[in-house]
Amino acid sequence: MESLNDSYTFEHNGFFPKDRYGVICVKMTGLINHESFAQNLLPRLKQNYEKYKEIRILAYFEDYKGWQANDFAMDILETSPYRHHIKRLALVNPPAEGISFPLPEDVKSANTLKSFAQDDVEEALLWVNT
Repeated sequence: MESLNDSYTFEHNGFFPKDRYGVICVKMTGLINHESFAQNLLPRLKQNYEKYKEIRILAYFEDYKGWQANDFAMDILETSPYRHHIKRLALVNPPAEGISFPLPEDVKSANTLKSFAQDDVEEALLWVNT
């Protein structure tokens, strides 16, 4: 049985990118536990939106296996009031088959959503902050 992921922080060049300047940094590794992901991400979305009036996310994928329950993951994002306030979404090393959660059409534009290679974390951090 695949073990579930319940930690969403990642280390890069000896430091842990923290939520700062309105950017939420999450690591997507292994099989994502929908409950812990919601408990981890939703309060951060709310806090960043209340402070900055927009959402910026850097998602770092490493050995990503998908969601424990795809339907629940989709429901969470479809009902989140913050998903329409995503200004930038940087995907570092996203899976070739794509990510399995819905995004509003305006988030799928090149100005809002951009993929980066695994070694381009610095570039992704700069882009998501612009």
